[in-house]
Amino acid sequence: MKKVSVLILSIITVVILLTGCNLNDKDKSFDWNKSIEKSKKIEVMLPGDSRAAVTITDSKEIENFVESLNVNEWKLADKPSQTEEQAKYILYQADTAHLGESKKGNTELMEIAYIVTYKDIPYIDLRIKDVSLSFKVPDDVSSYLFNISK
Repeated sequence: MKKVSVLILSIITVVILLTGCNLNDKDKSFDWNKSIEKSKKIEVMLPGDSRAAVTITDSKEIENFVESLNVNEWKLADKPSQTEEQAKYILYQADTAHLGESKKGNTELMEIAYIVTYKDIPYIDLRIKDVSLSFKVPDDVSSYLFNISK
């Protein structure tokens, strides 16, 4: 009887500990908005142009851009096979200061990601480093990105 009581008490303790550890998991999820908001510059490139059609450097405009992306509403999906690129949004961040380096003299911006939009369809490609993902985005996001690239 004593062994059964110890076993039951042990199981209850483990369940309580595991449940307590999972309560804050939703708070630890990765926040894409905060990550993208670290951008210092966004360039909008149109197909066939070597110069940026639009450059966004103002922090309020970048914040507005990120909020308008509505990243939490994106759905992972394959884009249709017949697509024509509309614009490419290149996101830049300040290079990371490494141990022993001064951050003051570090003004070089590094490309961290880019978003490719397509004509007449609400799909985008997001590329970060060597990872590329396709998403179906809400129509309002697609319209917003289309209006920026005009």
